[in-house]
Amino acid sequence: LKLSDFIASMGTALSAPRFVLTDEQEAVGLGMRRLELDTDIRRTVAIWEELGAPLGLTVQSFLATTGSLVDASEDWFRAMDTDRNQKVDVFEMLGTMVALAQGTVEAKLEVLFPIVDFSRRQRLNFDEVQILVGSICRGLHKVTGSPTLTAVEVQEVSRRLFDSHNVRYDSEVTSRHLQRFLREDMEARAFVDRFQHAVALPAARTEVQVRQKKQMAVFSSEARGESKLSRATVASSELISAELLAPVKDEWDVLFNCMGVDSDGLVRADRFEAALRPWNVFCVVDSGNERSLNMKDLSVAMWVSSGKAPSEEEVTATETRLQSLGGSDVKFSRKAWMQLVLDGAVAVA
Repeated sequence: LKLSDFIASMGTALSAPRFVLTDEQEAVGLGMRRLELDTDIRRTVAIWEELGAPLGLTVQSFLATTGSLVDASEDWFRAMDTDRNQKVDVFEMLGTMVALAQGTVEAKLEVLFPIVDFSRRQRLNFDEVQILVGSICRGLHKVTGSPTLTAVEVQEVSRRLFDSHNVRYDSEVTSRHLQRFLREDMEARAFVDRFQHAVALPAARTEVQVRQKKQMAVFSSEARGESKLSRATVASSELISAELLAPVKDEWDVLFNCMGVDSDGLVRADRFEAALRPWNVFCVVDSGNERSLNMKDLSVAMWVSSGKAPSEEEVTATETRLQSLGGSDVKFSRKAWMQLVLDGAVAVA
């Protein structure tokens, strides 16, 4: 298997954006994205073990296992039962739930590792690694429609894991080996990041509104009942700055341009509010507050901003515009994003 073919089979991981879960198309994925690893997932695993740890779940045992989860339903079962044999592979189910749930990659491995550690020696042999990798990929494919891996490609991933630590294929790897592989192997890390940092569209747009409501409350408090604040007051207010995640000077400049400061140097509340929406869209997608986003996630930011998926042509045109603003072909800044809004190059809804 060629490396280029392998990368392509992983959904062109290095160039693919984070996965976007929509309310219309990915209801099951959205439900799983709301799960908490330390409560929902661990409780589900415990129930499954109490039921005797069956490898195949009927609809009844599936609902019994997931009965404590608010969103779980027969829709989840049908999404996983693609061959319609009235059974669901438990490794696919748990692997997908863990992959989409809230929690760190390290914590997720702590949950998944014992599930496929059949010898209970805190080590996985080559076959167990293949079960882990293949189950997660097949489950994610069923729930999100993402590309899956063939048996040959799953074997190649497993070989790369063993090879990266100079471990013989007839030996075993530990959880630490897996963690290090996901940190250091570029394609594997990019593939995991697509789902680890997946954006749930309804939740993201709600978070934009929640942030904006808090920011407007601070603006009103600072304005003391007035509908305007001076530019100097806005820029110097520690409360406003904190709510906006501490803009630096050049970001304030483009923000004020978006706000359309009056000739008397005052910022009107309605213009302040209008400028906040695209700013908050960027901040929500930039969940690590790095003040920049990977160019491959431009389509995600555009989607959250407008509420609908942008076309490939729209993304390409916007990317070209960003690069003309001095950005690289790898990342774009918060300032550049706001400049796009100022120029009318990004839809805001």
